[in-house]
Amino acid sequence: MLYNQFIKMKRHILYISGSLLLFFSHSAIAKEIKLLPVSSESQACIGCHEGITPGIVEDWRTSRHSMTLPQMALKKPPLERRISNESIPDNLRRVVVGCYECHGQNPSIHKDSFDHMGFKIHVVVTPNDCKTCHTTEVAQYLESKKANAVDNLAKNPVYTLLVDTITSVKEIKDNKIIITKPSEHTKAETCFGCHGTVVEVKGMKTISTKLGEIEVPDLANWPNQGVGRINPDGSRGSCTACHPRHSFS
Repeated sequence: MLYNQFIKMKRHILYISGSLLLFFSHSAIAKEIKLLPVSSESQACIGCHEGITPGIVEDWRTSRHSMTLPQMALKKPPLERRISNESIPDNLRRVVVGCYECHGQNPSIHKDSFDHMGFKIHVVVTPNDCKTCHTTEVAQYLESKKANAVDNLAKNPVYTLLVDTITSVKEIKDNKIIITKPSEHTKAETCFGCHGTVVEVKGMKTISTKLGEIEVPDLANWPNQGVGRINPDGSRGSCTACHPRHSFS
C-alpha cells in the first residue's frame, strides 16, 4: 500500500516538474520571439489567425523560423546556418520567417494567388518558395525519385493497375469479379496521399469564417502533402511531407 502511494506521489511530482519545465521553456521561447522583428504583413496575419487557427500560429511560434533572422543565419559557419543560399533578398533578411514570408512569395507564378484582407497570398507553399533560402536542398530534392512520385503511379501501367485494384470497389456479377474504378477522392486519400496529387485551381469559392464570408481559391486534389505533389506554380514536391507544417521540425 505504502509503496503504491509512493509511486503515485512520484508520478505527480514528475508530472508537475515536467509541466513547469514546459511552461518556463515556452515562456523563454515566447520572450525570445518578442525580441525579434516580425514583418508588418506577418503581424497582420497573426492578429487574425490567433483567433481563427490558433494551433497553426502556436506551431509557428515554436518553430525555428519564428526565431531566426536570415541575416543572423548568414553570419554562422555554413554547416550551422540551416540555409544554403549565400544571399537573401533585402526585404527578408531582417525579419523572422513568418506567414507572409512563405505565403506571399512569387505571386506572379502562383495560379492560386488571391487577394486576402489587403494582401496578395497563395494557399500552397511550394519548393519554389522554399528555395528563396534553401536552393541547394530544393535542387537535390528535384533529382530524387520522390519528386516524381506522382508519375511513378499515374504513368506506370503496372502501378496504375495495382492502385485501381487495391482501392476500387469490387462487385460480383454473373460469377465474375467486376472492379469499379476508384474515385479521385479515394486515390487521394490512399496511395496518392503520400505520392502526391496534381493540385489545380478550379476557380474561386465562398467560405464562411468567424470574420464573415470570404473568397478563396477552389483547389482540386487539395489538401495534400505528398512527396511528388505537382503544385499550382508548376513545381514538384512538398517540403512539408518531411518537415511538417507549420512547425517545420
